[in-house]
Amino acid sequence: MLVVIAIIAILAALIVPVVGVVTRTKLRSKTKAEMAMIENAISNYKTKHNFYPPDNTSNGVPLAINQLYYELVGTTNTGGGLNVLYTTLDQGTRLNAIRLQTSLGPNSKVTGLMNSMQGKASDEGLIAENFLKNVKIPMAWVTNKAGGGGGFAILVGTVGWPVNQPGDAPLSTAQFDFPVTGGNMPNPWHYNSTSPTNNPKSFDLWIDILVQGKTNRICNWSEDPIKL
Repeated sequence: MLVVIAIIAILAALIVPVVGVVTRTKLRSKTKAEMAMIENAISNYKTKHNFYPPDNTSNGVPLAINQLYYELVGTTNTGGGLNVLYTTLDQGTRLNAIRLQTSLGPNSKVTGLMNSMQGKASDEGLIAENFLKNVKIPMAWVTNKAGGGGGFAILVGTVGWPVNQPGDAPLSTAQFDFPVTGGNMPNPWHYNSTSPTNNPKSFDLWIDILVQGKTNRICNWSEDPIKL
């Protein structure tokens, strides 16, 4: 009996580390695959428009709150000024100009969406395009408590952020309201095209995921995850 118990203990000691490695590899690989799809969409956007999707330039608002979802999905627009109503090309989401500005923060310089058109084409003949078509990248609704007034869609990873880890959370509960599913809250993609520090000639894109209690940064300036 003692020999059997000893063998079981040895096997358990061998299996547990292997399971941990498999889990880490799975989460990282899934997230890196999602990042590659977003990078491809951004690249296609750049090819068509000759500039990268704009980011959020508001001081005091985390780069996790950005309009990248709307820019990559594309929108039509009706009305004018603060009465502009944007509708995503898949007809799944609507956003008016006031909510856009309040969601991005009071100091944001963003006044509208670039990958947008009136009806079938704008006055310049440009046609908005959905660069995430047939790509399964999830989005989530968040609300800026300071701005108020409805939800704002952001791109998030399929690997959520546990609510029991608020100290390192990508979104502050003091600043934003967000849904919680299965004990996880939305884990947003951070995006910087105005002043990227790691890719000066293009853009910085990253997301932080929690892997076995360790924060791993999956980013487009390092092939390997950066442990924070």
